[in-house]
Amino acid sequence: MPRTNPMSRGGFTLIELLVVVGIIAVLSAIVLVAGRSVLSGGKKSATQDVLRLLDTSLEAYIAAKDGLPASTVYTATDAAGTNIDLVPVADARNGERLPDADPVRARTPGSEMINSAGLYLLQASEVPTAKTHIEAIPQRFVKQAKIFGNASAAAERQILTPVDSWGRPIRFVMPGFDGLLLTDVAQAPGAAMPLTDARFPPKKNSQSWAINSIRRNNKTTTALADSDGGRCVGKRPYFYSCGEDGDPSTMEDNVYTTIPTITKN
Repeated sequence: MPRTNPMSRGGFTLIELLVVVGIIAVLSAIVLVAGRSVLSGGKKSATQDVLRLLDTSLEAYIAAKDGLPASTVYTATDAAGTNIDLVPVADARNGERLPDADPVRARTPGSEMINSAGLYLLQASEVPTAKTHIEAIPQRFVKQAKIFGNASAAAERQILTPVDSWGRPIRFVMPGFDGLLLTDVAQAPGAAMPLTDARFPPKKNSQSWAINSIRRNNKTTTALADSDGGRCVGKRPYFYSCGEDGDPSTMEDNVYTTIPTITKN
């Protein structure tokens, strides 16, 4: 019967176990990072597909109407059927509250983003050639959302809205409401601009704004950036997603149909 070597053993030493555990931890971290990168890349690619469909629908709209979508949209009617509540199609915040006793309309100043892409869909869905491309957007990238995205009033009207892979509303930037909307005089970053500003699209005398002013900026002096601060290239509207971090001012992860001209003051 062979003698057992006293130096032989059937297990691992503590040091060997620690080395193995360390190697497994390193490999797991590498796989996790790679997995996150693939997932993030997949979400960005899916968002790009949605943006391409939106941009194609915009091309169809322009071809059919021989012009851009309207820069303002009526979002409600009164009891007599008259159009009311004119809203600018702007990637901007509601700068001030309307002096209105109705709790649905009396909103907190500067707290709400205008649902710009949703307001675009309201118009584009009325053009058959544009609507075809909109209907091609997968259902998981379309949802009902309020005209003012963060409004607390439950009764506020909801409209069909394109969203990105992170479930956030896609942004739509129109010429006239682009840039930072800051005047040439010394003005606090992020200050609201009145809709009577000469650079804004004019309204008819019979029209009434649903809001008094808008604020669009990518400044860090506000609690939350309103936009990327971009200007339309060649007066061509563009769509974009705020990317994984949800912050439009950090442009590194934003997803665009067209890279805008960025103005940073």
